Amino acid sequence: MVERRNLKQVLNAQELAELGIENKASRTAASKGPMKGAQYIVLGTITSYDSSTSLEGKGSSMRILGLGANKKSTDTQDYVAVDVWVVDSTTGEVVGARTVEGRASNSVD
Repeated sequence: MVERRNLKQVLNAQELAELGIENKASRTAASKGPMKGAQYIVLGTITSYDSSTSLEGKGSSMRILGLGANKKSTDTQDYVAVDVWVVDSTTGEVVGARTVEGRASNSVD
């Protein structure tokens, strides 16, 4: 796996070592040189998203001396679908594809 999204930080680390700000003799110091190429690229897109919220009343509606008030609950339901595919960077061939779905719910009183 190779990093491309944060490539600027990788190059900054190499530059710190090159300028002598970091000790080049250190095993963990970065060094400039050719970077390894990516054989595969993982791509994806959100294909579906839905969110719904409902408000529900609970308890007694009768109130005596400040007791027995209605309690309200907010329920949220979310759904997301993501299409993911893996591309061979040499040939451009899609070597794998999948749709991933997820659901989440939350309730707040």
